[in-house]
Amino acid sequence: MTASKPPGAAVPATDIARVLGFASPAYATALARHAPAELAPDLVLYDLAEASRDNRDLRADHSFLQGRFWKIGQSGQGDGWLLGRDGLVHWFDHNHGDIAEGLLVGMGLDLDQWIELARVIKQYERRLDVDEALFDDAACREEFRQALNAISPTLFDLYPYGYF
Repeated sequence: MTASKPPGAAVPATDIARVLGFASPAYATALARHAPAELAPDLVLYDLAEASRDNRDLRADHSFLQGRFWKIGQSGQGDGWLLGRDGLVHWFDHNHGDIAEGLLVGMGLDLDQWIELARVIKQYERRLDVDEALFDDAACREEFRQALNAISPTLFDLYPYGYF
């Protein structure tokens, strides 16, 4: 089992490639900068030890994941965030039950964009906590839509958790 590293501790890229089954310098960087962390309420990034445990169990039952997908975290609701071999983040809705390849939703985001999404979500969560009337504010909704779509053109429509 890979030992958990404190936030800010670098995880060698060779270790990441060995553990994931594919290379991902962006994941190594994300782990060093952020993990483990609740980046936003529905975007939790595991540290390597937790990810390794979760992925060991997942891969035991779902061989299609091996060398193709790596669960990097979860939402606060139990849904999964997975990094694909292509460097893009995918989402899995736990309400579907067992994970299956056809149920992974490609978010069209690389890992840096996923982390930027978390930053934007956290910013809006803070605003909504202060002023719940913003939930009904059309201008705030449009600003949120534009902020998500600035990260990726269809992100507002793809993002699985509604705010407005």
